[in-house]
Amino acid sequence: MSKNRKVRMWIYFTLLVVALMIVVMAVHFSREREINPGPGGGTQSITSSGFMESDNSQVYKTATITFYMLTLKDEGDLSLATVTLTASLPDTSTEALVKVALQYLANPPVKIDGMYPVLPSGTKVKKIEIKDDAVYIDFSKDILFPKYPSATSEQLALCAIAGIPAQFGIDSTYITIEGKSSGPIDGKYVEDFWGHIGLSDQPLHPCR
Repeated sequence: MSKNRKVRMWIYFTLLVVALMIVVMAVHFSREREINPGPGGGTQSITSSGFMESDNSQVYKTATITFYMLTLKDEGDLSLATVTLTASLPDTSTEALVKVALQYLANPPVKIDGMYPVLPSGTKVKKIEIKDDAVYIDFSKDILFPKYPSATSEQLALCAIAGIPAQFGIDSTYITIEGKSSGPIDGKYVEDFWGHIGLSDQPLHPCR
């Protein structure tokens, strides 16, 4: 074998070794990037509670929500029916659970034959605060405009609103609408509510 040929083979062998080393280093670096992502990498992990947690999202927890819907008795009278379901929520504090249940009074997450929302559709819970063993709830003005107001539906609505905080041991409920406890809003008076019972006698207490 000539000397030049030996030199060329040695060069080829050296280049091959260098190329293999580069490939190995690249694979190793790639694996490190997968295992140890930089800030904001968004990788998921399983928490001890069994819920998926992500760098860039909230942890959702399972909670039981009990709220009310209207139904008709056999004799045709309105009454409240209790509905209980399980929901995944980012906040399971008492205030958050009360707010969700109150929101379900107007916008139930389920449809059940023969049952109807207690509050007018579109009603929103704008603010809720629990202090001194009482809850203070501020509703949007939509609550003042039910489709079929009656003394019975108004009484049941107030019972349902007061009944939700009572599930958490809170027996005194104060209601405002758009931040007001009295006065006109779009031709309706807050204190009159639906025109039969009204909100003048607060706090509300759960119906027995």
